[in-house]
Amino acid sequence: MPLEHLLDSSYRGMMEHVNDDSNDQSEDKNPGSHPKPKRTIGGLVTTGKYKLLASFYNLVHTEPEPVKLGTSPILLLGRKYHCTESMANNTHQTPEHIQNFLSDFGSLFWFCYRKDFPVLSPTHLTTDLGWGCMLRTGQMMAAQVMVRHTLGREWRLTEQEKSSPYSLYRQILRWFSDSPSASAPYSIHNIVSKSKSIETELSKNSKKAGDWFTPTRVSQILKALVRTHSPDALTMYVGKDAVLYKDQIVALCTATELYTSHSPPKRSPLDKSLDSCYWRPIFIVIPVRLGISNLNPIYLEMLKSVLQMPQSVGFIGGRPRQSLYFVGYQGDDVIYLDPHVLRSAQTEDSHLDTYHCWSPQKMPLLNVDPSLALGFYCANRDEFDKLCSNIAAINAHNPIFSIEDNTPDYLFDDFERDMVFI
Repeated sequence: MPLEHLLDSSYRGMMEHVNDDSNDQSEDKNPGSHPKPKRTIGGLVTTGKYKLLASFYNLVHTEPEPVKLGTSPILLLGRKYHCTESMANNTHQTPEHIQNFLSDFGSLFWFCYRKDFPVLSPTHLTTDLGWGCMLRTGQMMAAQVMVRHTLGREWRLTEQEKSSPYSLYRQILRWFSDSPSASAPYSIHNIVSKSKSIETELSKNSKKAGDWFTPTRVSQILKALVRTHSPDALTMYVGKDAVLYKDQIVALCTATELYTSHSPPKRSPLDKSLDSCYWRPIFIVIPVRLGISNLNPIYLEMLKSVLQMPQSVGFIGGRPRQSLYFVGYQGDDVIYLDPHVLRSAQTEDSHLDTYHCWSPQKMPLLNVDPSLALGFYCANRDEFDKLCSNIAAINAHNPIFSIEDNTPDYLFDDFERDMVFI
């Protein structure tokens, strides 16, 4: 077995021990009984086993190294970077289109494994090593939405914004810092906490720190967090069964008291006159499965077309039990950010460069796992209508997901509950 897989499987085994111990302790209600010996991460740290494993992990999962980009066009979240003939002939400096691409790519937030952050209650975990990659890729896609929402697509990271504690850039970073604080609504702590609360309401088995989260599960948790936080009226929608229902989007984006009323809004007509009075910006995620065990080749060009859309904020997925954040492509290779690097937890005021990656990674698009979550951001009604038109054009060849005008009656009760559920 490759060392990389051995280390990952060993760490997942430790997570199972931690969760088993947590359950054992919570179920022991006899005050006179003797507690079982604790097999926790804290115990592993004291014996040196955990530190040793963490050290070995970074020997295998090294810092991303630059890949050859070549002279063919590069697509990054709706932006195409071309190489002109004069650029290709200049061998003495990095071509201008590569410089512009790297400036764009390096401005994306990069969230990777962290260690030594505040304890994830009710476990003793102080790291997401080995289990948190899907949460990290979900954070990256959500962070790109926040950048698009507050700073715009043209924004690029500058030293001035990094140095100013009051910049919008620093504010967004604080929202994702590894802290249980309410001032970090999208922290890994609050993601795990929200998972437990919403799934208790739904009478489902909740995911815990140390468990593997699917793209759909992470999307549902982020939806609850975004709707609660709602920066500048931002809301969020997660499609069900690879279908986007327009009337649900209209209801979300035109509801002015979405979470203060206990009465769900009535079904909204698909009437553009609603846009003249109020329309909330929206983060849309559509979980899809584009194959059985492998990505079906018929979807290769469809996924490229999705990344070309100006509304795209990429998609999350990757390999089995290894999540990646896909943001662009070159030729038939997809460009991604990889969270599988372990770093020490930082305060928001230090080591800001550790939240950005300047070395894009590539892999054949056909090697991507077929279970994905596609992300989009629409600032207004016009952008949403254009998104629907773009998807309809793709679906004329091979449908990647469906768009329907109205929610079927058998699903509308679920949507009404969703409208008032946090």
